[in-house]
Amino acid sequence: MPRNWRAISQIVDENPIIYEMVWQDLPLNLKNPGAGANGMTAEQVIRAAIIKQTEEFSYEDLTFHLLDSV
Repeated sequence: MPRNWRAISQIVDENPIIYEMVWQDLPLNLKNPGAGANGMTAEQVIRAAIIKQTEEFSYEDLTFHLLDSV
């Protein structure tokens, strides 16, 4: 895991309120509530979003890298 990801992970782990805030915001203003990934936790969503933004990945690239790391 890259150093910057470890630092971000530590910040998120030390502030679990972030997960609660994400969980509350997820269902707001959805155009299609039935769409999207089933079964993702707020923690998974925030971590994926951080990786997507920090690495400037497209959703396709994000999917590839996440599946490749499993």
